[in-house]
Amino acid sequence: MASYLFCYIFHFKVITLVVFDFSYFGWISGKY
Repeated sequence: MASYLFCYIFHFKVITLVVFDFSYFGWISGKY
């Protein structure tokens, strides 16, 4: 159960990081 929860949190962090990266690069490309 603990490993399942860890995997869920890990995937959630990866998804949020990817979304943040895309929004960040989109903001930079839109700024310049």
